[in-house]
Amino acid sequence: MSAAPEQPPPPEPGTAGVRPPARMKLTQTKHVGATAHARVFEGGFTFRLAKGDTHVAVFIGVYVEQRRHLVLRDRTWPGPVLDQSQPIAVALPKPKWLDWADTDSLAGFARSAVPVVRARLAGRRTR
Repeated sequence: MSAAPEQPPPPEPGTAGVRPPARMKLTQTKHVGATAHARVFEGGFTFRLAKGDTHVAVFIGVYVEQRRHLVLRDRTWPGPVLDQSQPIAVALPKPKWLDWADTDSLAGFARSAVPVVRARLAGRRTR
């Protein structure tokens, strides 16, 4: 006679049917060239949102990954353009209303997020 398969423990009271928090999806640099995405440069940072991502990647400086881009609005660059691999400095949750293809909304999000990004980076330096 074989033993019955072990059953998982019952859920905690009041948690049945509650979904765990969604996992963060953030397109990595090595895959961004094959993924539709938009980026804006604001306040000394690059904000990048790829199609399907749940978070906005923020890089320090002007960062263009894999040298694939289409310029929608040309401005004077605020500093040297970095095209070598850079770490993601901060990942910000993407608001539900923000779509990767809406560069005007991404620019507005970036403008409002610059103080948050600066505060998070300053908090890392003081630890």
